Formats: sequence, C-alpha cells, structure tokens
Amino acid sequence: MGAAVNQRQVPLLGVDGLAVLPLVREHARSTCDTADVGATMTDDVEVCLSELVTNAHLHGRGPVGLRVLVDGGTVRIEVHDGSRDPPVLAPHPDAGGGYGLILVDRLSSGWGFDLAPDGKCVWASFSPSPPARRAGPVVTPA
Repeated sequence: MGAAVNQRQVPLLGVDGLAVLPLVREHARSTCDTADVGATMTDDVEVCLSELVTNAHLHGRGPVGLRVLVDGGTVRIEVHDGSRDPPVLAPHPDAGGGYGLILVDRLSSGWGFDLAPDGKCVWASFSPSPPARRAGPVVTPA
C-alpha cells in the first residue's frame, strides 16, 4: 500500500448527468485496486462514491468533481459541487428514494461536508478498523 495514491481532482464535465456513474465506479475501483485496498472496503468506496455523485447531480449545481485519496489503509472520497446547501441524511417521507446518505453513513467510518465560497465538498472516509460509529455528518463551515 502506497501513500497518497491519486490525489488529483477528476472533473466530471461534459458528461450528461447520471450517465457518469459507470466511470465513477470504475475510477473508485481502479484507485482502490492500485493501492491494494481490500475487496470489502473497495466495494464500500464504490457504492458511496456513486451515491455522493448521484446526490451532487440531483441536488447540487455544476460543475461536479471528485477525488479518491488513499493513504496507507485509509481511503477518503470527496465530491465537489457548486451548491452550498447541506446534504440531508434523512429521506423525505414522500420521496421514493433518498437513502443514499444513509448508506454512506452506514458503510463509511465517517462522513461530512466542507463549505466553500463556491459550493461544498461532501466527503466520506473508510478505514480497515473503523472507530466507534456515530450517526450524522461532520460539518466544516467556510
């Protein structure tokens, strides 16, 4: 396992909406495979990155970008979009979906969002030995 694999931001410009999801999943898997991250964590990273990119396209504003960072056995995924609206953990009672962040909360070691003047970054981290679970995000104001 190497330190800091693939720290460049990957813009998702020029791809229509959710058609980008197969590329997102492949990017997550190839980055984790390169860093020799275990299969279970790789699957969790792939699912959560797909959910965060879906949320950015459905609820955020463009442009949307992502990063997958690996440092030792820890993986951090980040999805950037142009909206400063915070992510919502609970699905709306009338919604047919809205469970993506619940998956992220359950599969990751932790998640949160950082506000920036031009939008936000929603992130999730994964470690081989996750700390005690806590529900909900960590919020970093701009």
